[in-house]
Amino acid sequence: MNIYLIGYRGTGKSTLGIVTAALLSRPYVDTDELIVEREGLTIPEILHEFGETRFRSIESDVLSDISRLDGLVAATGGGIVLSEENRLRMKQSGICVWLTSPPEIIVQRITGDQNRPTFTGSTVNEEVLTLLLAREPLYRELADIVVDTSAAGVKECAKVLVQKIRDAER
Repeated sequence: MNIYLIGYRGTGKSTLGIVTAALLSRPYVDTDELIVEREGLTIPEILHEFGETRFRSIESDVLSDISRLDGLVAATGGGIVLSEENRLRMKQSGICVWLTSPPEIIVQRITGDQNRPTFTGSTVNEEVLTLLLAREPLYRELADIVVDTSAAGVKECAKVLVQKIRDAER
């Protein structure tokens, strides 16, 4: 059974994923890193050259590949939940962990990060609020476990997450 870290960008999926995988002695993968490796382009380059629709298709292909594996901790892109097929794949092959943070913390974390382009062309603050509003019901529907990453450090969050995963696997 895989562990899928879902949530909006900037909630700590990649950072927490690495630490959690180490604590659980499981392999770690990041869907965004696999997309970049597969395509030979950065995510902003893929979005600029081919658009969001093509990016989401590549993202779904990567998820399809990793969902056939077992025992991974997988950090996913924030929009992976937009596809019903992706949601079904994650539910059928693993435990979904929704990492949350308040919008103002997310904005602080992602502002100025060139690897996290805006999708809407609006300000980072406006985009976070708009996309969170649209995606939160999908995250909530999919989540087996919810962890707020805003109040504690990475190690503390990882310990909480590992305990919740162990409880869920029983």
